[in-house]
Formats: sequence, C-alpha cells, structure tokens
Amino acid sequence: MPLGPGFGHETRQISVSVAAADSRQVHVHVTDVLKNDGNRNLPYLDADLPPSTAAGHAAFHADGVELHAAQSEFTGAWRVAFNSPWEFGSRQRVIVDYDLPPLSSSRGILGATPDSLFVADDAAFPSWLTPVGIFSTGARHARTESIEVNVPADFRVLAPGREQRPVRNGPLSLHKFVQRKWDQRAFVVAGRYQESRIKTHRGEMIFWTFRALDARQAQAAAERLAESAATYRKLFGPTAERAWTVHIVEAHNTPPQGEAADGDVSAASFPQGVILDERAMQQGIDAEPVLERAEYELARIWFGWHVRSAPDSQVLLGGGLSWYAVTRAALARGGAAARKDEVDRLLADYDDARKRGEDGALLKLPADATDERRATYVYRAALFVVELEDLAGREHFDSALRRVLNAGRIGDIDADELRSALEAATGKDLSATFRAWLNGPGVPGDFRSRYTEVRSSELR
Repeated sequence: MPLGPGFGHETRQISVSVAAADSRQVHVHVTDVLKNDGNRNLPYLDADLPPSTAAGHAAFHADGVELHAAQSEFTGAWRVAFNSPWEFGSRQRVIVDYDLPPLSSSRGILGATPDSLFVADDAAFPSWLTPVGIFSTGARHARTESIEVNVPADFRVLAPGREQRPVRNGPLSLHKFVQRKWDQRAFVVAGRYQESRIKTHRGEMIFWTFRALDARQAQAAAERLAESAATYRKLFGPTAERAWTVHIVEAHNTPPQGEAADGDVSAASFPQGVILDERAMQQGIDAEPVLERAEYELARIWFGWHVRSAPDSQVLLGGGLSWYAVTRAALARGGAAARKDEVDRLLADYDDARKRGEDGALLKLPADATDERRATYVYRAALFVVELEDLAGREHFDSALRRVLNAGRIGDIDADELRSALEAATGKDLSATFRAWLNGPGVPGDFRSRYTEVRSSELR
C-alpha cells in the first residue's frame, strides 16, 4: 500500500506544429495519462514547463474542461488545480497546450523559420512534479507513445520512433512516429532540406542542407565524423538498443554559441545528430573548426542527452567530458601525437577564453554566466578529465567512466560518482587532485609544464 501522495505517469502523446499566432514559434500539444496511485485525493499537481513559456500562456484541460493554472514567481512551476479533487485509484487525461518562442540552450534549439522547425531541447516538454509529502511517490517521466508533426508537405521530418505513412492535408502533411521501448528522448527536426547520404567505411552519414554540398567536402566530413561516432560508441556504449544513423543538419536560426571558442562556428546537438548554422556551412563542412565543433556536439549526445548530470556538475560531466571525447576521437584517428595536439588546442583555447571570461571553481558556475565565462570553465574541465586519464591510466579510466555512464541511465550523475569510480578502479586517493582542479581557478602548473615539456621535446 502507498504510504503517501503520489501518481503514476503512464503514457504521453506529443503533437508539434508551427504556432498559428507567430510562424517563428512552435506549438506543442501534449496528452498525458496519469494515475493517482497514492493514498489520498489530490487537489492539484505541479508541473515544470519550458522556461520560454514563462511570459506566455499555457492551457491545461482534463476531460474537456479547462483547469485553472498559475505560475509561481519563485519556483517557476505551474500549479494546476483540478475542478474537483482527483480521487486516488483513478486516472486523469490531462492535455497541455503552449507555444515555444525561439530559444537557444546549452544543448539544443527551439523555434521555426519558413524553411525549418526544431524542437531539440531536453526541457521542451512538460514534467510533472512529485507531490509534496512524507513518503510521497510519483513519476516525472512517462513512456511516450507517439509524436505527431504537422508541417509543410515538402519538409523532411526526423523524430524518434517508427514513422507511419504521412497524411497529406492541403499544403501540410501530418507525420506520425510510433515510439518503441528503445527510442531516445523526444525531439523533432524538420525542414525543406536537400538530403545527401554518404557511404563511409563506418556506415552511412546523412546530411540535410539547404543547398547541395560539395561532394568531395561531404565525403571527407562524413568519413571523419563517422569514425568519431564509432569511437564514441565503442568507448561510451550505445545510446539506444538499436543503432541510429548520424544526421548533420543545417539551421537558418543560429544554434547556441555555448562553449565554442571560435565565434564563427556555432552548433547544437539532438539525440541523433548535430545542428550546424549557416556560418559553419559557409566555411566548408570539412573545415577543421567545423569538424571539431561537430565532434564535440556528437559527444554531447552521450554527455547531455543520453546521460544527464546534476546541476552543479554539468560543466564537468557535460561540456568537459565532451571536449575530452574529442581528444579520444583524435587518438583513435591519429595516435598519441594527434591526442597531444588536441590537448595543446584545449590549453590554448582555455588561455584565450580566460582573457575574456572570469575563471573560478568548476562546480560553481553561475546560471547567468556569459558564453566567455562558460567557455573558460568548460575548457578547464576538459583538461581536468585529461589529467584524470593520465593519472588513472586509459584502461582504468575507461572502465570507471563506463560505470558512471551506466549509473546515469537511472538518475543524474555528479562529480563524486566520477571520483568514486576512478578510485575504485585504480586504488588511488584522488581527493587532492579533485580539490586542486575543482575548488580554484587556473590549470595546475605541473599539468601545464608536463604538456609543455612533451611538446618542446617533440619540436627539438
């Protein structure tokens, strides 16, 4: 018997389209089936909606009747009051409608243009909060049954699941994706794209662009990125029970700058690929800064979409681990010398970012930090992970990291779990190393001198 208030989130259906009031916005329609499986009636539930709805409007309905909802100015959560107490043991079918204005985050983008539509942000959909109470129970995430996307008929559409035959309705087409148990987090990427399917020795890569790609550049980029994706799968494990093909997608609306040091390369990730803006495409899809940024965003599929980190560890276990992954892609591609080149680049990028952004404790990055300050922290976090690999040895480091990633399939992971896994794998006390890197600014002198000496000896 349940000992407190609670509910079960049984199923979810998602519908996405361009908002009627503003063609730059995305309209989201979510149908959730909830069961009150606690020990008492519930007069209300609290829900988190995307932050971008804070200044807008969200509508909640149950059994065709609108529910009163108000947003807390302190927590940002929406309190949704039932018209009569929700009896325990019974189910509610709650419908949520809201518009998403264009928005960038550290992981993805939201918004629409005449040629595209993106819902590639982990916070784009509602999350029901556990009722407050002693021994309370509850489920914040449901199994999504289907995703429907209503867009112009000449759009290509990508979402997780098995796509049904599109249904044409005048100038629009309705695309339905039936979800399977192994499908990834919900997302939608759509647009009026030309498709290029490139065969590589590591499998197929798919490019969606607004203009035809140069065949030579596309082949070179596909070979490099397919190799990097294969390296990540081998090191970090699969992100789903079934394999998926990497998509590289162009965006008119600029993805977030995030942790990129180069202001001319901007990108984002989604669970099956990478979004690059027009400026990156204009440089050439095979340009080194573009490829490095794409490799970083590929790693963010693992360290951001597949596994989530606790709020105070997002710099280390999100951006830091992702830039570190780029060094492993270089190692697999070009050996130890290529890895050293990547570490040198990270040191140079850190030094450059620190000139423009304040440095500090890695686990205390302010929520309102500028891109420059975030870049400073993230590059230093990546260098810290390199240091951990050096101290642990690659084999021990890899086994510890896989242990942490497996734990992340259940809940958020944090820096303490990484340290615990490394100490268990190596038998070493790493407390002093973690304190030196996490609690203060700067890169420790012994690390910097060690890599400087390595590079200097190679140049002699």
